[in-house]
Parts: sequence; structure tokens; C-alpha cells
Amino acid sequence: MVIKKEKSNIKDKKGKKGKKEIIPRTLNKIPKYPIVYLAWGSLLWDYHQLPVVFSPRPWQRTYGLEIPLEFSRISDQGKGRMTLVIDDVEGEKNLVWYAPCLETNFNKAIGALRKREKTSPENIAYLNLITANYRINNTPKKLVQKIINWADKNEFRGVVWTDLPSNWSEVRQKQYSIENALNYYDLLDTETKTLARDYILNAVKYAQIKTPFSEIFLKR
Repeated sequence: MVIKKEKSNIKDKKGKKGKKEIIPRTLNKIPKYPIVYLAWGSLLWDYHQLPVVFSPRPWQRTYGLEIPLEFSRISDQGKGRMTLVIDDVEGEKNLVWYAPCLETNFNKAIGALRKREKTSPENIAYLNLITANYRINNTPKKLVQKIINWADKNEFRGVVWTDLPSNWSEVRQKQYSIENALNYYDLLDTETKTLARDYILNAVKYAQIKTPFSEIFLKR
């Protein structure tokens, strides 16, 4: 399947033209194979703000699709816990999870995730396999093609996911490493450290995510 790039008036951080959110077609009936959300972090245990199908369970494994993940993003403008993001440099490939969306309108599906993540539209990626439109800002091209192939094989109408990059070098002024991540964790205040630990343990327990950082962290 060929995915077409949309023209846009939205500017990215470098001032270049990015990809705008299109107005997708609204289906006349409930689709047999819906739009799906991808998830690997807190969405798995805190998903109640999303319009997802709850029965028999909201999240299912993405068999046939692995995504490189690492705890290489710092939340709360560089002052919070480490969070999982797509990282094809430092990350380890993992099966992630998907949940069928109750919305048949792409704008509403995208907007729901944007609201839940409290982020800007350009940080929410989507692939519309009906119109062949998309918005991708940070996910590597090779991974995007794998997501397309996976969604096409499963006959999903589209895929939506959080497209935040690692911000470690920007925030910490040094290259990400396990040692640097552990040092950052150790210097957190008590409240933030508890939040960080809970997030990491939940990611391992609920998401069944394994990364180079989490393997070392759990041995401490």
C-alpha cells in the first residue's frame, strides 16, 4: 500500500512545512475492522479517557509488529519521570499493544489521544489506510512501513499513536545512556522518583516491555 504525503501549512520546529491533520471521511456504518490505537506505556493501565472497545479486553498484542522502545524521554518539560518512546538508536524491539477505537472519524480518534496525552496535534501520528493520508513527524520511515504492512494485513482502517521523540540530549545536554538514566533517576525528588518507579514497573508488568534500561534497573 502506498501512503501519500499531505500538503500542510503547519510549521515544525525548524520552520519547515510539516504535515497537517486532514479531515477524513466519516463512515456511514460501523466498520468491521476499525481504526486502532497503538500503545506501550501508561495508556495500557490508564486508558479510560480513550474511546476504545472494552470487551472482552481493550488491548491486544501486535503480533507481527515490533517497535524499538526505551525510557529515553523525560516528561513534564524535562523535570519528571522517564517515559517510553520509540527510539531506534537506544531502544530494544518489543511487541506492543493495540486497541480498536469506537470512533470512525479520524479527527475524533486523533483528538481523543491528543487530549489524553496533553500534547499538540503534530505529536500524534496517524495512517489512514482508506484515503492513504498520514501524519508522521518522529517515527522512523522503516518503522512506518512496518506499521503500514501490519495494519494492511489485519485490514484495519487506520492506526493512531503517540509520536513523541526522545528528548534526552535536549534536556540533559548529554547523550542518552543507561548510566545517565540511572543517575537521573537517583537525583529525582522522592515524589517524582516514586512516579518514575511505578511507571517503569507498570511498563514491565502490564506492557511486558523489556529495554536495556529496564533490565539493569530491575536488578538494582
